[in-house]
Amino acid sequence: MVNEKMESSVAGLFVAGDVVNKRLRQLVTAANDGAIAAQNALDYIKKNK
Repeated sequence: MVNEKMESSVAGLFVAGDVVNKRLRQLVTAANDGAIAAQNALDYIKKNK
C-alpha cells in the first residue's frame, strides 16, 4: 500500500508499477506512478541529506 506520493510505510521507500496494489494496470499508469515516485524520492533525498 502506498500514499499519493507513492511512499510505502517504510521511510524513504517509494514504489511504482506492478508492485503497487491497484484495480487498473496499464503501462501509462505504471509510467505515471514511476514519475511520481521518482520526484518524491528525489525530494526525500534532498530533505534528508
